[in-house]
Amino acid sequence: MADIAGGFVVGDTRLPWGTRFDAACRALGLPPPDGGRYCHADVAPCERGLGEPAVGASLHGPAADRPVTGLTYQLRADGRAPAAVLASVAARLGAPKDTGTADLSGYGDPSGGVQLWASWKTPTHSIGLSIYGAPREEVGGEALGCLWVTWDDTIAAGAPYAAEWRASCERMAHAADRVRDFHRFTVSWDLHRGYDEDDDPPPSAELVAATRGLGRPNLLATPAVIAARLGPKDFALWSTGPWGVWAVSDARDSFWIVAGSGRMSVSDILPAKGPGHAELELGDWSARDAHGSKAIAAAADIARAIPGIVLAHHEGHDV
Repeated sequence: MADIAGGFVVGDTRLPWGTRFDAACRALGLPPPDGGRYCHADVAPCERGLGEPAVGASLHGPAADRPVTGLTYQLRADGRAPAAVLASVAARLGAPKDTGTADLSGYGDPSGGVQLWASWKTPTHSIGLSIYGAPREEVGGEALGCLWVTWDDTIAAGAPYAAEWRASCERMAHAADRVRDFHRFTVSWDLHRGYDEDDDPPPSAELVAATRGLGRPNLLATPAVIAARLGPKDFALWSTGPWGVWAVSDARDSFWIVAGSGRMSVSDILPAKGPGHAELELGDWSARDAHGSKAIAAAADIARAIPGIVLAHHEGHDV
């Protein structure tokens, strides 16, 4: 198999996995990312992708100050049949783990569908091939399909950030020993955050810390003294003295409510095709309940009173 574990190649530049997104952009001569989450950057031209003729590429990552975790190569529309492209890729990567085809004869525009796909898996990476129903304009020009690679080794990717996340959790735990205000709310739906509690085996503490440090560093583990007061359908807004800094917690996840730390909103979505719902979103944390939830409304009233917090209000229909 091609040397994917050793790094990724864009044009004439090879970078190791673990390269921060902003550093990759500098190395490739791209504009700096905007600093937000879920970064994306296009590179064109890019003449090769895992050895295949290409027209462009795209990088993906959880944030500007986090590593590149995936990239997509748009394959040049050079007239090859789908089976020929698959055979060429398989010559480098080995036999695919999975393949499939779709009949797109009923598509008005077959370029919007995928007629052939294949996937490969290594211990640390996933690779996929998609052949479009017809060539289409993509990054860099006309493409017959794409090859994508994702770095699946979350523990390795998140290791440089896990210790910082754990330290933030410890600071919150110390602050929770000095709770000044505590308001508990109960909704009708379980508040499952992050990992599925039914995972078998459950994720290790190392994996949780790496995942959070990598993608959601401000979503912290709920301090034990707070979690002990909450059931699976409960959440709380609480403050700690002497400065009265506020946090929101469910039994598993917590978030400091600080101005400028993310989207702050309350939504009440009316029933339509769907049943509707109410949602409170405080940065990386959110709680959802049935439409017209008194718990969500009461919590929103308290959140609005937190100094410096502006809580946007949204209404709509569940279509």
